[in-house]
Amino acid sequence: MKRQIKKTAPILSLLVLVFIWTLVSGCGGSNQGIRGEEPAGNVEDIDALLGLTDDTPKEKKTDEIADDDVLKLLGVKEEAPVSGTEKVAEQNQAGQQRVSQADTKQKEESVSQPEEKPPVKEAPRTTLSFQERYQEARQLYLGKKYRDAIQKFQALLDENMRHSLSDNCQYWIGESYWGLGDYQQAAIAFEKVFTFQNSNKDPDAQLKLGLCYRLLGDKERAKQEFQKLIDHYPSSEYVSLARKYLAELQ
Repeated sequence: MKRQIKKTAPILSLLVLVFIWTLVSGCGGSNQGIRGEEPAGNVEDIDALLGLTDDTPKEKKTDEIADDDVLKLLGVKEEAPVSGTEKVAEQNQAGQQRVSQADTKQKEESVSQPEEKPPVKEAPRTTLSFQERYQEARQLYLGKKYRDAIQKFQALLDENMRHSLSDNCQYWIGESYWGLGDYQQAAIAFEKVFTFQNSNKDPDAQLKLGLCYRLLGDKERAKQEFQKLIDHYPSSEYVSLARKYLAELQ
């Protein structure tokens, strides 16, 4: 619309000039008949009437006046141009808003969906050997945890009666009952040691049998067990002890 107004403005200005010129010329003609020395109205007077100055082209002034007047009549206001800096600021602000919205959405999703924890890996289970479990039971006996030791030794026997340490397990069951002061159960446990062939614990079990019956007050049975030790295991280190106890029981 502004371009159309600018195109029509020179025509309107020209028509205004012609109209004013006609009026001035008519008046000038009648005056010239009276005062012939004065020339008709000149261009400067017309410029003055239109409010134009010498240093501004008439066409430009007329166009500007016409444009402003027409725009005012139409109620159109010119918008101030947006500078490059303002555009960049607006773009940055819009970008920050988008980032802020994205962060807010991400936080909401993280709250609504709890973080999944990685599954805990279980340590691989290791199976202890018979000998390792035997040593564990021995440590329980040495720590005077006799009942726990009995359970451990008995579990090993239930698993394997033919292991090279099975006779030792049976012997230490008897020693555990001895530690508990249960000499009757200790004697029964020591008797079972002889069920294992070629056991290295036979002399030890034989000595302890004599001591169990001695503490139980059964002197005759105690003497029998000490004599068996002397007869069956003459090279044993316990022979001297057996003879000593026999002499005390006479």
